[in-house]
Amino acid sequence: MKRYLLTALILCLSGCASVMPEPSDTTPKNTTAVIASESTLGGLILPNVTGRSVLYARADRRRTANNFQFDNWLLRHTVGKFLSGDDEILRIDRNLHWQLDKEAKTYSECPLQGCPLPAPTTHPEKPTATEARPDKPEESTCKLTVQKNSFKGVNHNDKRSIANAEAQLYRLTWLVELKDQAGKKASNTVTLDFWNTTPSGGLKDALAMQDSFDRNYAKAMRVEERVRNLINKDVYLALSGLGSSLGPKAENWALSLGKELQKMKGYPLAMKVEWTATDETCGAGAKPTASPSLSSNPLDWVTGNAAKETKAVGPLLQFSYEIKAIGVQEERDSRFELPAKFKRSN
Repeated sequence: MKRYLLTALILCLSGCASVMPEPSDTTPKNTTAVIASESTLGGLILPNVTGRSVLYARADRRRTANNFQFDNWLLRHTVGKFLSGDDEILRIDRNLHWQLDKEAKTYSECPLQGCPLPAPTTHPEKPTATEARPDKPEESTCKLTVQKNSFKGVNHNDKRSIANAEAQLYRLTWLVELKDQAGKKASNTVTLDFWNTTPSGGLKDALAMQDSFDRNYAKAMRVEERVRNLINKDVYLALSGLGSSLGPKAENWALSLGKELQKMKGYPLAMKVEWTATDETCGAGAKPTASPSLSSNPLDWVTGNAAKETKAVGPLLQFSYEIKAIGVQEERDSRFELPAKFKRSN
């Protein structure tokens, strides 16, 4: 009988041990900027994507938690697995970059500048003189020239409440017009709506802390200071790529954009971008060339459903970003540390 009682007691204790709560977090608390935001991306050339992010920042460290949802089944089960539930921690004070996979409970660790690329194991053989060289790509017979490339920014009286702050609309319109040899035109219009506020109180403190991190990070990465807090970096890079594809006449597009953005007052709490286009040139529906009309749908190039001539097809791209909450609060130092039981994957 005693043996059975002892066995039952052992099983009971082992069962209780398996559900013992995690030890309480006793790491120090320190003032931290916390910014929660939501974003959407979609349009004719992209599947719909929605995302939520929470950013925690101090002068020498930052953590970003992202969660993206894809309407497209394939992307949801491929790319979505890498973008949902992953956190990034940047530690300037320790020169470390951690990428966390919360589902797999693993992390990768690299220096801030990134992990070095593996050395090549084999050396490619040099082609012999007898080997045939690849043919030069054929030049497109459809030549497009830029007729107009202009920016226009206007402060509007429209107002709305965002993250408990009053924001006012600033609209920037980017118009690009192209023409082919026959005089047919393609028109591209990118509209950027910024909802700006004058920072004060906790919002101002949070932005100052975030800006302090950005400056220290840029210094640690040995990169030049660049425009911050004016436009989402992903959209800025996308616009940069669009502008650079317009040829020599558009080389100063960024300078013109900067002049118009200087008219914008305050800090953008929300942004919406729409890219619409019409195309009746010889490049409509064709595969991309050295001088694209910019308004053809790349999915049509893949599926073979490209039309001979395309009229109003917008919006090709839609992007929105909005801060839902922003301020400073006390956060545990563990927020910027590796979670217990996570295993290194690299």
